[in-house]
Amino acid sequence: MNSKNYFQKFKDKIDSSKQDEVFVLSDFFGITEPGNACVYLRRLEKIGQLRRIMRGVYVKPVCTKPGADKIARAIARNYGWNIVPSGDTALFMSGMTRNEPKKWIYKSDSAYKKYTVNGIEIIFKHTNSINEISGVSEQTALYIQVLRAYGKKNINNYVINRLAKNVKMKNKRKLIYETERITVWLRNILIKICEASSKYTYHKPFNEWDVFPEKKKIMTPFGFKVRTKSEAMIIAQLHMAGLEYKYEKVLTDKYDLPYWPDFTINYNGTEYYWEHLGKLDDTEYAAEWKIKEIWYNSNFPGKLITTNEITDIGAQIKEIMHSKFSFNLCPQGS
Repeated sequence: MNSKNYFQKFKDKIDSSKQDEVFVLSDFFGITEPGNACVYLRRLEKIGQLRRIMRGVYVKPVCTKPGADKIARAIARNYGWNIVPSGDTALFMSGMTRNEPKKWIYKSDSAYKKYTVNGIEIIFKHTNSINEISGVSEQTALYIQVLRAYGKKNINNYVINRLAKNVKMKNKRKLIYETERITVWLRNILIKICEASSKYTYHKPFNEWDVFPEKKKIMTPFGFKVRTKSEAMIIAQLHMAGLEYKYEKVLTDKYDLPYWPDFTINYNGTEYYWEHLGKLDDTEYAAEWKIKEIWYNSNFPGKLITTNEITDIGAQIKEIMHSKFSFNLCPQGS
């Protein structure tokens, strides 16, 4: 690809972004190498397509005052830091106060850093509590810092209910199962927040949900559709073995949090839950699976079965049918 095409890709990325988007060099590494990216960004600045607000940080010319949080996250993204709003910044970002902080302070896994951009002071403070900012979702990390800002003795039902109103089902699972390694008092309050969130969300019974029905496109010989060919292969072998099973039957834990295992199998009076993992090479999918795996191991230890698309699916199914259900598949051609 020639330099003209690379330059056009830079322009297209910028043109398709929001007006207040903040750009850094690493945002363009997927297009070309760092040396070329620097050249293209300077050229875009020269022709008025970008405006530099500090070294290595750019915005669109129409963006007169980019948000402090977007600038902070762009800086962190450029250097590969994990950050989370802290103190008054956390309270403001979570909606617990309307007072915009005078200094935007973030906990970080980097060394102490301080920047002043457009009159805004942004401070990154190093923390040794890496479990509270790395390996957890953005909302989980933010809620931890909100609770720390209030302090253990100052957290009451008002605080719990205010935070509970913004917890969605997906985040509710994460709040509970991402915090297993953090300080006990924080975890206990996060669980209370999750329990309180139920009264702010109305939903029909979980057993009436059909999750993403539009993705069920593979018709099985047994009168219903599944999502992938691998799932259809698993079903065929379950039928051959005469095993009792349900496809995507809801499974809930003690907090009334649901998942829909691909297959729920009843074998000798014990239920097993078979999940087929189709996109482990996708970062977001893999991160979601880690939460799901913790959930299974915490609530249903020893009951989880998995297959994946990384290795031979047929060989995996054969091994599981033999080791878990004492069923030997017939060799091909017999």
